[in-house]
Amino acid sequence: MKHFLLLFSLLLAGRALHAQTESPLYEGAIPGNLPGKNEETRATTGGILRIAKVSEPTLTVYKPSRSKANGAAVIICPGGGYSILAAGHEGADVAKAFNAIGVTAFVLKYRIPDATKQETPSIAPLQDAQQAIRIVRKNFQKWNIDPQRVGIPGFSAGGHLAATAGTHFDSTFISNPENISLRPDYMMLIYPVISFTRNAHQGSAQNLLGKNAGATSLSYFSNDEQVTAATPPTFLVHATDDDGVNPENSIMFYEAARAHKVPAELHLYQQGGHGFGLQIKGREERWFERCASWMKSNGWLSPPVIRQHLYVKGRFLYTPGGEKIVLRGVNKMNVWSDKTGEKSFPEIAKTGANTVRIVWTSAGGGGPQLDTLIGAAVKNKLIPIIELHDATGDWNKLQACADYWVRKDVLAVIKNTNAICC
Repeated sequence: MKHFLLLFSLLLAGRALHAQTESPLYEGAIPGNLPGKNEETRATTGGILRIAKVSEPTLTVYKPSRSKANGAAVIICPGGGYSILAAGHEGADVAKAFNAIGVTAFVLKYRIPDATKQETPSIAPLQDAQQAIRIVRKNFQKWNIDPQRVGIPGFSAGGHLAATAGTHFDSTFISNPENISLRPDYMMLIYPVISFTRNAHQGSAQNLLGKNAGATSLSYFSNDEQVTAATPPTFLVHATDDDGVNPENSIMFYEAARAHKVPAELHLYQQGGHGFGLQIKGREERWFERCASWMKSNGWLSPPVIRQHLYVKGRFLYTPGGEKIVLRGVNKMNVWSDKTGEKSFPEIAKTGANTVRIVWTSAGGGGPQLDTLIGAAVKNKLIPIIELHDATGDWNKLQACADYWVRKDVLAVIKNTNAICC
C-alpha cells in the first residue's frame, strides 16, 4: 500500500454491551434555531413511541458486545412524516438489531421542521444528519469504530433524510472545521419517501418545505433527481401494497442508482403496508437478514485488518484489552529505545501483534532514521503505525509538528513504504 494513509486506530477493546447513552448533538448553539423553550413531547400509543416538537437534537449510541463488535457503524433516522419521530420500532429496536451483528448504532433524534423554531426549517433535519456523521467520524476512537464504515439507515421520512444526506453531502450546512467527510459510506432506505415531484408523500413534503414550495425546492429535495456516481451504495425495502408511501419512491431511487452505476439492491414485498419497522406484516422473515447479508457481501461487517494494537501507558506496554506485555531487555518507557528496533520488534512480534506503533517526535531525527525503524518493523512482519506528537510529549499538540511532517525527506519515507500514519 504505497501511499500515505490516515490511520484509523481501531482499538476494539473488549467490553460488555453498554446501556445506551443519549448526548446533545451540538456542543454549543444549535445552528439556525430561534430563541424559545423546548416543547418536546413523548407519547406511546398502540405500542409506538412518538416524539414530537423536537427542537433540541440528540444522538443515542448503542454498542455491540465485545465479542461481536466489528467496527462498522450506522446512524439511524426514524420516520414520522417530518411531524414526529417513531423512535422505538424505527429507532431503538433497529439499533439493537444492528448490535446483534456487531455494528455500533446511533439513533438520531433530529429536529422537526418548524418555522417558529428554526430560521430555515427545510435544512434543519439535514444539518442534524450531517452533524451526526461528523460527530461519529470525529469520535471514532472513542466508540471503537471505523470512520470509513459509517452508514445511514432511514425509515419513511427518515429514509428521505438519509437519502438527502447521501445525495447532498457536497453541500455543507454545518460548521465542519476539521473538513470531515459528510458522505455516508452506505445507505439503507426502508419504505422511504424519495420524491417530492412524482408519487410524492405530500405530508412529508409540506412539513419539510411548507405548503407553497416552489419547483426548485421540490426538485432539490427529490433525491432520485440528485443521484450521481458518487452516491453511496444503497439497500432499499418497500411493500408493494404500501398505501402510505408509494413504492415507486424506492423504485425511482433504485433506477437512478442503476443509471449512475451506483451499487444498489431493492427488495419489494408483495404485502406489508407501511411503517412495519423490522417485521414485515404477514411474513415470517425479516428484511434485516437480507440487509445483513448485503452488508457482509460488501465487506462492511468484516473485522479490521489490525488484530492487535500495542500501546504504551506509563512504564508498561499494553494490548487494547488491557493485557500487560513484558518485553525482555527493553526499556518499558520507550520500546524503541534501541534506535533501530532490532531488539524491540522481535519481542513485539512474539506477542501475536501484527502492528507496531513507532512514536516519532519533532526531535526524532530525519527521514533516514525513520526509514531504518520502518524497515526493522517490516522485517519482523509488523505493520508500522507512525504516531506523531511534539517533543514535549503532549499528544494534543500535533499541529506543533505540522512543519516537520511535510518535510520532503520525511514524506518520501512514509509514501514509499507500507507505513500507516496517524
